[in-house]
Amino acid sequence: DARLSTVAQSDAYVSLQMQRMGLVGNKIDRESMSRASRYLVDIDGNANSFGIFWKYASHGVVFKVASPYGFEMNYHERLRPWVHYIPVKADLSDMHQQFRWAEEHPERARTIALQASRAVDRMSYESEVRWGLLMLRSLLGQYRGPPVGEIPDPTMPLVQVDAKCAGVRINMRVQVGMHFMVRCGRYPAKEVKTSRIDWGHYHPYREARR
Repeated sequence: DARLSTVAQSDAYVSLQMQRMGLVGNKIDRESMSRASRYLVDIDGNANSFGIFWKYASHGVVFKVASPYGFEMNYHERLRPWVHYIPVKADLSDMHQQFRWAEEHPERARTIALQASRAVDRMSYESEVRWGLLMLRSLLGQYRGPPVGEIPDPTMPLVQVDAKCAGVRINMRVQVGMHFMVRCGRYPAKEVKTSRIDWGHYHPYREARR
């Protein structure tokens, strides 16, 4: 059986109807759920499921449902499907198949759970702050302004550049004609593209490379 423990962002009538239908159960604290649950399903809501971190740490097998919007936590690129979690399609069409696999391969499923808990055990607040700063620095790479003595032309249009690396998304407004480079250390940038010219005319910028 599956039930909701809390109905959020909804009016009282909807919440009451869901309770009458038996869809809402008692809330279970994380420690009790970790001890009692062999399997934990993680599904995004209107944002990332922030509870996934403790699920990875719980020693239970995490069935991670793919985000239809591409949401992911900043550390998730360090975790791998079938290594740290069992992947499930966003439409849940393979949920039964993945569950059956875990039931038929208990040792391998237990190994996945153990590897997940070990991975997140190595992530402390301090280490993740350092990781985030390194990723931001690496993502931004190097920015070179105009040559010495050259004054930027305030009439030049700006180009909006969207970049994503290691779960961190950065939006930059770069003046056309300037040199800029976006890179992501040993991780290649997943997306680097020009999305918009702010002014009504086009003026190519000199350089945009990974």
